[in-house]
Amino acid sequence: MHKVYSGYKHRTGLVTKFLKDHGPPPPRPSLFPLSGSAPGLYSKCFITSMYTIGFTCGYFLASLCLRIPYVLFTTDVEVEPDKLPGAWWLGYLILSMLTFLSSLLYFVFPTALPVHVDELEGGESKPLLSVDEGALPSNQARGDNFVGNPSVVDENIKQTDASFTDGLQRFWEGTKAFCRSVYRIVTNPVIILMSLMGGIISFGSEAFATFTPLYVQNYFNLTPSVASMLTGIQTFFGYIVGQLLGAILIRHWNLNKLQCAIFYSVGVTLFCLGPTASVFFSCPDEKIIGHNEHTVSTNSFSNGVDLLDCNANCGCSGDFSPVCGIDGFSYMSPCHAGCREFLFSNDQVIFYNCSCVNPSPSVNDYYDNNRELQEGLCSEVCPTWIYYAVVWVISLFIISAASNSPVIVILRSVAEEDRALTFTFINWTKRVLGFIPGPLISGIIIDQACLISSNSCGSGPSSGNCLLYDKQMLRKRYNILPVVCFWLSCIFSVMITIIVWRQTKQQDRKRDETPQVDETSAM
Repeated sequence: MHKVYSGYKHRTGLVTKFLKDHGPPPPRPSLFPLSGSAPGLYSKCFITSMYTIGFTCGYFLASLCLRIPYVLFTTDVEVEPDKLPGAWWLGYLILSMLTFLSSLLYFVFPTALPVHVDELEGGESKPLLSVDEGALPSNQARGDNFVGNPSVVDENIKQTDASFTDGLQRFWEGTKAFCRSVYRIVTNPVIILMSLMGGIISFGSEAFATFTPLYVQNYFNLTPSVASMLTGIQTFFGYIVGQLLGAILIRHWNLNKLQCAIFYSVGVTLFCLGPTASVFFSCPDEKIIGHNEHTVSTNSFSNGVDLLDCNANCGCSGDFSPVCGIDGFSYMSPCHAGCREFLFSNDQVIFYNCSCVNPSPSVNDYYDNNRELQEGLCSEVCPTWIYYAVVWVISLFIISAASNSPVIVILRSVAEEDRALTFTFINWTKRVLGFIPGPLISGIIIDQACLISSNSCGSGPSSGNCLLYDKQMLRKRYNILPVVCFWLSCIFSVMITIIVWRQTKQQDRKRDETPQVDETSAM
């Protein structure tokens, strides 16, 4: 037996979520030096591999942590080990330590990484920022007795004052340049629509990513570890192959700005078909005697048992502690099954002498006489989870193959000096519109599908963990909101394509109207 602490406060989760989503820097600007220090295809493959391996390892780590039945704090509430949520906090602890240690390596990075230039003869590389050796001061220029030379000291004081003034001037100029960059970004229709589209699609994808293990576990009757591992497998096979194929196609076809916008619009449209199809993968609700079933069906056995007779004197409460009988039916509690005795066997509680259980003709005399039950629902794995997994692998493959295209559209829609700030603005918009409110709002909507929830420790009407969901309502509430977000992002992608198409036509028209100077006549 384990004792469980249930005093976690919702405000702690809100603060943690806010800090988690605002703490990390946007990844794209930090990858600019990396993308320039290697050949184009290799850098794309390397960046894609980092994202993919990170996501996949994270899901597998979550699967391993959920297998550990351990919690940090305890009270007097007794819970079986297999009913514990697992050491979910252990994954956060491990990843936070690894993130902190890896962030220390940024302090030893050079100011500039060598840039790979294919046009150089012999395949030589040239540093991004090079310094002429002749510009460096020599010992003869600064004097041999540098420390004790008064004229040199006075000159250093003057240089210090000048450098301070120059620093203020550079700061002022940088501030004005920053404001001009912000103005250019917020007045760029492509960037604004790209930010809104990213926020909407992040809202839906974050809801899926957060609650997919819970949905797979409760809807398809899979264990928590298997549900988390299935999510990781979907991400691995869909994300990594799609990203690599998308980078290869963009490199092979040498897509321009308009072609990348069209490529992404087609990819988002095809991707939306997958989540839309997942709405129709239905599984039957559990029939629980004492909750939504009042009598045992006579279709399976010859003699049905009237529960009003077998447990009328038991005084059963409304507590939900499901048990599974040998007759294949689930009961809301051992009391609703009319059980009189129980024993412990292999860390499990087995109830017997249950008067409401209708014995099956196919079992032996021992079960026939004792009418045994075990803890848990008589839930079989829903076979539609296979179709669900296949559809999501294909959908992730499509959207991952097209996910490199918006980066090229953004890079070719802003000036070079505005690129880092543009990606920062877009990532900030994604976090504010998608990553932060997405799981919170989706969690509230999904909780409305809960039929039975445990009472949280302490006073107050707040409920604890959901013990039983209405599967049909869960399927609709889990899928419909993200599907709406994905189709809205599809509309935004079409709008971006139209704007890019108009800009391309205007640029072509201006190019045609510009008079071409004949070099021979000019000579």
